[in-house]
Amino acid sequence: MFQKVYLLKHFLYIFKRILLAGNDTVQSLFYFFALCITFVIFCSFKKTKDYEYPLIETDNDMEISLPKYVPQNYKFEEIEISPPFVSVTYSSESGNLYYTQITSPSFSLSLDTENNTITEYNSNKFTGYLLTDTSSKSSYLLSVYNDTNSFEITGNIEKDELFKMIESIEPYKAQ
Repeated sequence: MFQKVYLLKHFLYIFKRILLAGNDTVQSLFYFFALCITFVIFCSFKKTKDYEYPLIETDNDMEISLPKYVPQNYKFEEIEISPPFVSVTYSSESGNLYYTQITSPSFSLSLDTENNTITEYNSNKFTGYLLTDTSSKSSYLLSVYNDTNSFEITGNIEKDELFKMIESIEPYKAQ
């Protein structure tokens, strides 16, 4: 994000320099080419797009929520729907990620404090806990909840990726 803001400011600076160059054709041409190069670099940034799930069919009225963001190297493997639970597996060469949704008005959370360090997690969307495996320091479980659901994602991924996934959870809509 910082790079895009920097390039946009740079783009505007060069545009201003073209306007100030006036009748100096060589200087105007130089700034114009610099402007074009900045524009090409700015447009080349990848835009993150929502993860595309296969068509998921369910026979019940349960609202399924899924992460719209899934790290690049992970692919959808399977989904199991057994109300009030939804379990999804994503796989990659580095291992699996597991996502669980529990729809329950009376949610109770139990945490393994013996083998994990626990950190509170709060955002505008969710409240919950991040568990870090004390033996590996790279295996995480993020368990969050809102008024109607609890969600968990566990696996060997960077914390930032885990947070992006959790914050991207939205009701599933077939595409």
